[in-house]
Amino acid sequence: MSKRSGAFDVQVDVSKLIRNNRQGQSSKNGSVTLEKAMEVIVKQMQVSGFRERTMKDYQLHWRHFEKVTGTTYLNEIAADTIYIWLESMSVTNQTKLTRLKCLKAILTKCFDNGWIEQKFWKTISIKVDKNVKKGATSDDIEILLSLLDLNSFVGLRDAVAIITLYKTGIRINTLGQLEEKHIDFDNLTLNIDGSILKTISYYSYQLTNRWQIYLKF
Repeated sequence: MSKRSGAFDVQVDVSKLIRNNRQGQSSKNGSVTLEKAMEVIVKQMQVSGFRERTMKDYQLHWRHFEKVTGTTYLNEIAADTIYIWLESMSVTNQTKLTRLKCLKAILTKCFDNGWIEQKFWKTISIKVDKNVKKGATSDDIEILLSLLDLNSFVGLRDAVAIITLYKTGIRINTLGQLEEKHIDFDNLTLNIDGSILKTISYYSYQLTNRWQIYLKF
């Protein structure tokens, strides 16, 4: 007699289940190799439309990290490992910071993929001294204005923009949103409300007589 197949009779590939379970456990335990992790991440980046240059940078710094630290699996990476990698570089702190950001981005993707349980790299940082840009002096402005043709509309427009930026310190985006209602021609004052200001709700600036000549007031 032949055995009847019922509605709940299922053909199960036991070996496949065991293999998939082992792979799942490996992922949970962080036993994914660095090479395999980057392979998956690159594919994800390609689907997301990342630039080719960005993906190459990811792979370059990831391979360098793997070579310097001698790590093979993700669960071997720790804060100390990252510091060892950073200390191996004979570059400026700014370059180190750029590479660190790249590494953090990769590790964050590993975290999002469930391969790493904690973001232990979040507290790692590099101090970079920022160069303070020297502000323009009144002499610099005078020289710049002398190069403009104040008899033309474009020249006069540019002169007004330059002087307004220099004397008031407003952002160029705010300058582009200035309207006639913001100018008090009688008192020679700029009255700017919070609708176009980023950090404060109101600003008023009294123009000095020296600059009124250029502004044609």
